[in-house]
Amino acid sequence: MSVVRKWFGGGRGGDTLNVRALRSSGNIDGLSRVLHDAQDPQERRQAAMALKDLDDPAAVPSLIEASRDEDWEVRLAAVAALDAIGDNRAFDAFYDRLTSGPEEYPVFLASVIALGNLRDRTAVHALIQVLESSDVNARSAAAEALGKIGDGKAVTPLVHRLGDDDAFVRQLAVGALAAIQDPTVLPNLRPLLEDEDEKVRERTLQAVEKLTSVQTNDPSQPPLEPTTPPEKEEGTSPTFLRRETKGKNTYETYRAGSAEEARVFLHGQEVDKPFHYIQVETPDQGVWGLDKEGLYLVRLLDWQLNLGLAVCEGTIAAKPNLFGLQNVLHGGADNFLAQIRCGRCGKEWDDGIRYPDPTVVRCPACEAHNTVDAGRQIQLG
Repeated sequence: MSVVRKWFGGGRGGDTLNVRALRSSGNIDGLSRVLHDAQDPQERRQAAMALKDLDDPAAVPSLIEASRDEDWEVRLAAVAALDAIGDNRAFDAFYDRLTSGPEEYPVFLASVIALGNLRDRTAVHALIQVLESSDVNARSAAAEALGKIGDGKAVTPLVHRLGDDDAFVRQLAVGALAAIQDPTVLPNLRPLLEDEDEKVRERTLQAVEKLTSVQTNDPSQPPLEPTTPPEKEEGTSPTFLRRETKGKNTYETYRAGSAEEARVFLHGQEVDKPFHYIQVETPDQGVWGLDKEGLYLVRLLDWQLNLGLAVCEGTIAAKPNLFGLQNVLHGGADNFLAQIRCGRCGKEWDDGIRYPDPTVVRCPACEAHNTVDAGRQIQLG
């Protein structure tokens, strides 16, 4: 927490008599009212810090509300209090702060740290993007958070940070890789045993010893090859946009350069709870999503209904998902997912099509527009 501590401090000096008395008596409801109603932002901040000291989950709802306060110091104090309490109900409050502007920098950093402390794998992709930040404090906080979560998806981005210009980032990346316990990164770690920074060398030695032990205890491990981070290309990694809740549904939204990029990204994600949706917007190929039932296209685009665009006929290459087809038949969606084979180049890919009328889809390989007649190719009953 040292990264953000300088912005909100740890002392109790300057508390109003009201806040001091409410803290002393452990009055959660009273402090929550101050947090909501006080006109003075410093008094609201003091109430949030008092709730942090009391460490009571009953304060979580009022602190979540305060994380959206108009004053950044109140937001920061609320995030710090929620982090101290450690209740998973605060996940969205932390996650939403990742899109904060530069004026909310301390709140942003505190939220990155808090997400790591919650250890919720849902935050991994967004934290990986923070790991690529130009700001050294952001990279440090993200590396530490990813180590606490321990998800294997972070291995390659963390390996990339082993070459970071900042020694503290390298140190935290090493620690995170050790925490994930993937021994295949050992060849990447060993050069850091001779790093110019003493603390990096010490942390690397500890990590190498730990991962060597992991590999020794698992004789099924294949021979180690270095994990080579791919070259970062513009537009090849979906960009996080927002996280929002509508009723009982939670939407995590990204932007990608193409439908193929969106599909590849979503195939690497997991959704294991109901009413949770990961969606990826594309410039001209719709919004692609993932939920517990699998991949889907949110809705067909106008050009997909224009049969005059087609230059060849595509075929359905495999039996489609019956859940999606039934959803279309019952009016729950305008398309279902099917594996399509391009009539020009033979490429196979997943795409959304309608039933029973023909649909136009675009091949991700040769970009030919195919017409797919689901009504003729799929026999029901």
